[in-house]
Amino acid sequence: MIDHDARRSFSTLLRQLAAGLITNDDFDTSAELLADDTRDRGLFNVIEASQSLYDDIWTYKLVGRNALTPESRRIVAVMVLWLRSSSVESQAIRKSAPGPFGFVHLVGGLILLWIGLLLMLTGPVGVISALGMFACSLYFMHRRDTAHQALLATSNAPSPNWPFVNEEEFNLANRTRMMLGGASPCP
Repeated sequence: MIDHDARRSFSTLLRQLAAGLITNDDFDTSAELLADDTRDRGLFNVIEASQSLYDDIWTYKLVGRNALTPESRRIVAVMVLWLRSSSVESQAIRKSAPGPFGFVHLVGGLILLWIGLLLMLTGPVGVISALGMFACSLYFMHRRDTAHQALLATSNAPSPNWPFVNEEEFNLANRTRMMLGGASPCP
């Protein structure tokens, strides 16, 4: 079910965020309210994906050094185009996959920590051994995490025209003048 009013509201919010007119907190609050009130699954997917455009640790506007990159601006433009079109569904983007570290890695790290503490009690040689074990475990965790991130990036890469399902839908929506004085395709 397409919620045209919510899509229009969210496209306005997204454009305001990209232009630096509202802060990331204002955008986040309004987006969460829209996500709670809508049953439009495609809109929900776009709202989730749009949260990767900014960092939510600080409150700021996307201007100056915080401005969007040209690639991010293109993604926003395609999202707005999709929101203003009559496309029914979008593909969800997995924001994360199960990490490479699990219970076994946690227990292994605790055992290494325990052994390192015991070795530290034996004197300077124990301290050097504990630091070596710690550095080695960090190296292997980094290697494993890097491989996991590379796998995630290749398996989760959206098409250049996401949230459109296919190229034909994108081309049709792109040919329709929605924002520059053309008639709105949404009822």
